[in-house]
Amino acid sequence: ATLSTHSINFGEVRGSRTYSKTLQIHNDSDRAAPYHFINADHQKGVFWFDRHVGIVPPNSFMVVSVYFGPLAPINYYKQVFCVVKGALSPLTLHLIGSAHNEKVRPAKLEQHHVDMFRGMQLNGIREYPP
Repeated sequence: ATLSTHSINFGEVRGSRTYSKTLQIHNDSDRAAPYHFINADHQKGVFWFDRHVGIVPPNSFMVVSVYFGPLAPINYYKQVFCVVKGALSPLTLHLIGSAHNEKVRPAKLEQHHVDMFRGMQLNGIREYPP
């Protein structure tokens, strides 16, 4: 099984509203593929899914809606994992969003910012100097 994308960025949005984007889970095998987003909130967090658990039919795909409901004017990031029965490893999905209001607008967060920060962590570069 594969995901149609590895990163969903909701961009810069106004806070206190709900936004949605779609994601496809593809199953190219001849057997059904049960899946579960294991660390995703189900209708109770900033990011949530309409179908966090399901079964993708053989040689088909399933569309899953991802929702973003920011509460404060800050940047949001979450890495979630999709476990698919029979897969060698979990599928990774990065969820990103930047919320603002009429008084506060944080710098926009993009996937390459997350990738650079993770690279620095892996190379032992500290976030703040000693």
